[in-house]
Amino acid sequence: HQIRLKAEELGIAKIDVAKGGGLIDFLPDTPLQAITIIQMMQKQPTYYRMEGGQRLKVTVQLEESDKRLAFVEALLDQLLASLH
Repeated sequence: HQIRLKAEELGIAKIDVAKGGGLIDFLPDTPLQAITIIQMMQKQPTYYRMEGGQRLKVTVQLEESDKRLAFVEALLDQLLASLH
């Protein structure tokens, strides 16, 4: 539930992360600045890259579902911190 609320605040339409990575789809009116995503990709280029204008590809390998959940929550917290 917390992840859904954070995603809504960030203008994220869908989060789909599995063992081998996944996708995060942003709404066109996301409050995030493009520079935030660009800096994140520059800091961890093996984890993130953009696919099109609204989709972030996550390439991190996380086998356990609890680790994937923690990764997504930490990512959302990092993005939320950039808004405030």
